[in-house]
Amino acid sequence: MTSSRIGTRASGPLRLVAALILTSCVPDAEPPIRDPGTVRLDGADGPAILSRTVDDTLSGVEPLAEAVPPAAATGVLAPRPAVSLIDVDPAAYLRELRLLVPVAGMSRDELPPSNFDQARGTRRHEAYDILAPRGTPVLAATGGRVAALHVSEAGGNTVYTIDRSERFVLFYAHLDRYHPGIHEGMPVSRGDTVGYVGTTGNAPPTVPHLHFAIVLMGEERRWWSGTPLDPQPLLARD
Repeated sequence: MTSSRIGTRASGPLRLVAALILTSCVPDAEPPIRDPGTVRLDGADGPAILSRTVDDTLSGVEPLAEAVPPAAATGVLAPRPAVSLIDVDPAAYLRELRLLVPVAGMSRDELPPSNFDQARGTRRHEAYDILAPRGTPVLAATGGRVAALHVSEAGGNTVYTIDRSERFVLFYAHLDRYHPGIHEGMPVSRGDTVGYVGTTGNAPPTVPHLHFAIVLMGEERRWWSGTPLDPQPLLARD
């Protein structure tokens, strides 16, 4: 509308200059973030869930520290996008994504209370533990890409994914094993199987569970560090 009004008041070179100025002042719109739907890599539904409560034995387990990246990893991701809802209210942004409960066969209403602030050894947990039988498929909570497949003494077999906004890291730890088709850099969709519940790392061998964490990356844009957010209240009731 503005460019048409200017067109009635100017002509020739003046109109062209005005149009160029207006075009340069309009910021690029961020592309919408959408999930193409629930697609699992193997289609497995997994065994029935046996337990809904986090066992007391987990309270003595040291939590996962910030991951130490492989020596070959640069850790530098894509340039940070423009300011958006993520910067104003990260939790609100994640709720808009309708994060999937990352354990197959379990609904949001069946989940135990948050254990994000519980003590794990000498540190705060800063993640959400979901008990499930060993071998239960672990599902990507939202679409994005695989940033790293990382093995550590604390987390064991861990999958790190980056959401489509390139701002959040979601990681899935203590996996019994990875999904055989997964590899670093590949895209993932909401509901894809990324691995299977286990007890690798420092998880008690008799308490298989998923350690699920969400981190808002900082200015340095590294997949192994950032500000942790409580995942439990952000999961959708699908």
